[in-house]
Amino acid sequence: MRFFGFVYALTACALLGAAFSAPAEAGLRETASWGGESLPVEVRLTAVAVDDQGRAFVADAERNWIIRIEADGSSETNWQISPPRDIPREDPVDLALDDDDNVYALDHIGDRVSVFTEDGDPVTSWQIPVPGGVDVNSITWESGSIWVIGDDLVRRYSPSGQLQDSWGGFESDPQWTSPLIRGDGEGHLIVSATARSDREATTSIYRFDLDGTRLSKWSSPAQVYLGYTHGGSFITGVEQDYAIAPSPDGDVWAIRPPAGFFAKIGPSGETDRVGGSGVVPSSFDLAPNGDFIYSDRSSIVRMNAAGEKLRRWHRVELPKYTGDEFWEGEFIVANELAVSDGGVVGSYDPYLSRAQTSTSDGSFLHRFEVPANSQSYNDVIRLMMTPGGGTELLDRTTGTIERFDDQGAALPSVQLDTEDKILDVAIDPIGGYAALMWSEDEVGLFAPDGSLTGSVPVAAVNPAQRAYERIEVDSEGHIFQLTRTEIHEFDRTGEEIANWEVRVSNCLPEYWLADVAIDGDDVVYVLGSRGGEPVVLKFGSGLNQIWEESIDPKQTSMHGGYLDVGPDGSIYATTGDGIQRYDQSEAGAAPPGPDCHVDPPPPGPVRLLGLAFGPGRHWAIATIRVADHGWISVSGSKVVTKERTLAKAKTIRIAVRPRPRFLRPRARARRFKATFNIDLVTAQDSWRITRTATFKSRVRSHR
Repeated sequence: MRFFGFVYALTACALLGAAFSAPAEAGLRETASWGGESLPVEVRLTAVAVDDQGRAFVADAERNWIIRIEADGSSETNWQISPPRDIPREDPVDLALDDDDNVYALDHIGDRVSVFTEDGDPVTSWQIPVPGGVDVNSITWESGSIWVIGDDLVRRYSPSGQLQDSWGGFESDPQWTSPLIRGDGEGHLIVSATARSDREATTSIYRFDLDGTRLSKWSSPAQVYLGYTHGGSFITGVEQDYAIAPSPDGDVWAIRPPAGFFAKIGPSGETDRVGGSGVVPSSFDLAPNGDFIYSDRSSIVRMNAAGEKLRRWHRVELPKYTGDEFWEGEFIVANELAVSDGGVVGSYDPYLSRAQTSTSDGSFLHRFEVPANSQSYNDVIRLMMTPGGGTELLDRTTGTIERFDDQGAALPSVQLDTEDKILDVAIDPIGGYAALMWSEDEVGLFAPDGSLTGSVPVAAVNPAQRAYERIEVDSEGHIFQLTRTEIHEFDRTGEEIANWEVRVSNCLPEYWLADVAIDGDDVVYVLGSRGGEPVVLKFGSGLNQIWEESIDPKQTSMHGGYLDVGPDGSIYATTGDGIQRYDQSEAGAAPPGPDCHVDPPPPGPVRLLGLAFGPGRHWAIATIRVADHGWISVSGSKVVTKERTLAKAKTIRIAVRPRPRFLRPRARARRFKATFNIDLVTAQDSWRITRTATFKSRVRSHR
C-alpha cells in the first residue's frame, strides 16, 4: 500500500503541474522562432589513432567529426563523419589507420564503418550486419585488412568493406563490458576482453593469428562492483580495460581501473605503470617516439613514458567548425539574449565562443568570434546591445568588455576598474555600466571608459544562490535586482523602493525566476518557471504584477533562460533551445491561485499508474492496471521486451529495462530518453499506450 500511495502522489503532482502549465488560448502568441536544436551540445572525444608521422586523429562523438592534430601541435584539418544535423548522429567509438593513413571510423550505434583519406575526403562506407542486441566496439588495421570486434566475434573486412572471415575464441560479458582489438604490426591481433561468472570476473589479453588461432592468453582478476539495497546486493559495474595499444617489445599497454593509469601487461602480469592521476583517459595511442597521446573526454594530452604531461589541447583550442560550415544563424545553446532599441537581436553561444546578431525575425546579420574561455562553467560571458545596435560582451572573470559596432567591426575594449568578479552587467541609461559584484552585495557604477564612479548597496542573498542573480537599470537609473525568488527595486542611494516575492503554497508548483528585462516605457518583465515550465510575468509601477503567461516549453524541464523586450513590445525568450518571439497584445492572464483538486485519471482497459526508477536510473518498474485478461507486453527500440499472460484483471508490476548498449559504462553518466509501448491483447481487441522515460547510462567506477 505504501508503494501505490507513493505512485499515486507522484501522478497527482504531475497532473497538477500539467494543469498549471497548459497555455491558455489567449496569451503570448509566438510569431517567430529560430536557431533551435540543430547542433551537438559539447565535445566528447572518444578515440585516438596516431600515424607514423606522429599525427593524432581524434574522433569527437558529440559533434560527429574527426580532428587531425599535426606533429607540431596545430589542428586545422577536420571533417564531418556525417552531416552534423543527422539524428541520430553517428557515434564514432573507435578509429583505425591503414598503411596509407586512410581513416576508418567505427559507429557503434549504427554498426557502420566510414572511410576517409588523411585529409578527410570520403572514400567508402559499409554496414556491419550483426544480430540484434550485439554491439560492435573496436576497430583496427592489420596486414592489409580491417578488423572489427563485437560482443560475439572478430570480423575481417577488405579495405572496401567485403567481409572475408569471422571467428571467436575470446570470452566477454556483453552486459557490462566491451571487448577491444588492436593489430601489433607483426601479423597478430591483440584482444582485451572481460568475462564474468556471477560475482567474479577476469580480464584477459589474447594474442591471435590472422586466422583466429589463439597464441597466448594473459589473465588477471577483475573487480565486480556491487550496490546494496534492503533487498540485497546487485551488480553496478565490472572492471575492464578502457583502451589498449601493443608495445614494440611484445607487451601490451592498457588503461586500467580504478585509477585510470597506463599499465604495461606481459605474460606474468603487470610490469610497469605510468600516470594514474587526474581525469581517467578514455582512449589512447602510442606516438612513434613512445609518448602516450590520450583523450580524457574534453581534451587531448601528450605524456612521455615517465608520466610527464608535455602538452594539453583543451576543447577550446580545437577547431570549432568544419571547412566553411559556420552554422550562421544557429547555435548549440543561446546562453545570453539582448535586443537593441532598433530591434537587432543578439545572442551568445558559449560552446562556439561566438556572439551573433539577427533581425527581429531571425535573419542572420553578423557573428563575432571572441577569445575562447576555458572556464569549467559556460556562463562566463554577459551580452549587451547598445542603443545604436552595437554588441558588447563582458567576461565576468576579468571585467573586460569586448565591443563591436552595428556592422560587426571590433571597437576598443573597455576594462572595468575592479578586481572582483562580476555576476551580471547592464548598460546604465545614465551613462556607462552597472555591474553586480560577486563578493559584495552591491552594484558598481562604471563610466563609459570603465572607471569606477560609485556603488549602490542591494539586497543580501544566500551565497549558494548568488550565481543566479541578474540586474537591469531603467531610464531613471533605478536598479532592479532579480534573485531566484524575489525582485527588488532600488534608487541610486540604495534605498529600496519596491519588492515582489514568489508565492509559496503546498498547492502551487515550485516557482523560481531566471531573468529580468525592462522595455522603453520602464515596464518590468521576468522570465520564470512554474512547475518546471517557463512563464513570463509583467509588472507595473511599484512591482505590482499585471499578468502571468505560459510560453511554449522548448525543453522538457526548464533549468534557466534569458529574456528581453523589443522596441515594438515583442517579447524575446530562450530557454536553451532556440530563440522565440512573442506578441503580448492578447496577454493578460491573472496569476493562478492555489488549487489542490486533482481529477482522477479516466478508466481504461490498460492504464499506467506510475513509473518508479531503480538505483542510478538504469531501469524502472511500471505499475499497470489491466482491466481484462489477456497478453500484455512492454516493448520499444531502446528497451528490452517483457511479456506476461494474465488470467484475470489485476494490477501488475513489470520492468522497463533499456537495452544494454545504452547503459554501457561511461566516464560520466549520460541521460537518454527511451520511448516504450505497453500493449494489451485480449480475445476481442488490443490496446496500446506509449510513454517516454529518461534513463541514465552507468558510470565507470574509478575506485
